[in-house]
Amino acid sequence: MKSILFLILTGLSINLIAQSQYNYFYDLETRTVNNLPIQYSPSQNVKEINFTVTKVKNGKTTKYIKLYNAEGKVTQYSKVDKNKNYVPIASLEYDEYGKVKTFRSYKNGRLSYVSNYNRTEKGLPLMQKKINRSDKIILKNTWTYNADGCLVGSIRYKRGGKVVKNSWVYEYLDNCKKSKSTLFNRRGKIINVWTFDCKDEGEKLEKKKNQTQICKWEATSDDFLTYTYRTFDEKGKIIKHVSKFTLVDTLIVEILFYDGKDQLIHKSSYDKDFNRPLKITYYKDHRIVTESVYKYKNELVILHSYSYKEKLQRRYEYQYNEGDMLSALRSFNKKGELYQTVSLDYMK
Repeated sequence: MKSILFLILTGLSINLIAQSQYNYFYDLETRTVNNLPIQYSPSQNVKEINFTVTKVKNGKTTKYIKLYNAEGKVTQYSKVDKNKNYVPIASLEYDEYGKVKTFRSYKNGRLSYVSNYNRTEKGLPLMQKKINRSDKIILKNTWTYNADGCLVGSIRYKRGGKVVKNSWVYEYLDNCKKSKSTLFNRRGKIINVWTFDCKDEGEKLEKKKNQTQICKWEATSDDFLTYTYRTFDEKGKIIKHVSKFTLVDTLIVEILFYDGKDQLIHKSSYDKDFNRPLKITYYKDHRIVTESVYKYKNELVILHSYSYKEKLQRRYEYQYNEGDMLSALRSFNKKGELYQTVSLDYMK
């Protein structure tokens, strides 16, 4: 796997976009497993990683084990109990295209639920179904496409998987360029419409009853390509999202969010890779609320600090072995005291 760290800006895109392309199809289960007990994905293929989490104050240790397939994907995540037994937390099976087809979640070693996924050959979702330990459907979503592979409809079902809860219909101009998305309730009544007919920067957005206008445009300078996205938040106020990429190879450099008053509420900078953030800052009333700063050496993150209202809250130090694999993560509190360590042992 290419990346050494998988760092998630939780909720960023969900909060930005009023209505997601695939609606409730978020691969949170797989991402959660990849990021526990720490946010890390190995840069080389391994068969097994043993994690030892130690609380410095009382010396208490907890051990976890992850198993990987030949493609470097997690197949099993377990906790080791005091009798050295593996207590399953999650297990994953993959289809021939490397996508998760079955996800099993366990609680206290007992099966909690199973999620099954059906996809097209291109990996696009066709059906998502979650079943509890009593073999009852607790979540079901389906998706349909046209001959060009454009998503034309999606349905979310109520618990039990038989009664429709709501549905979406998508319309396009050409080449899957979306012109309109419509959300219906279970009786077929329109709940809301999203239109994508705004073409030019500065064009006035109009918020009508049960209708939301979305504007997108791009601009280029000598060095950068900038994408801007404008729509309304849940209170009907205009919000704006700006993404800046390198012009030559379209690598991410910066992301900005503005609220309804056109005040900056989020800014994140990157070292030309979403997996390599440099600084992530949230603002309120022009003041910094939280800020995360990352430092790297030879493309490996070595330090991550987190501050609240410009006061240091946490600091994380990363250590690596001779093969540039993460060997330890040391966590410090706001007083600079070491409070937790995580050591990693590998089996190739």
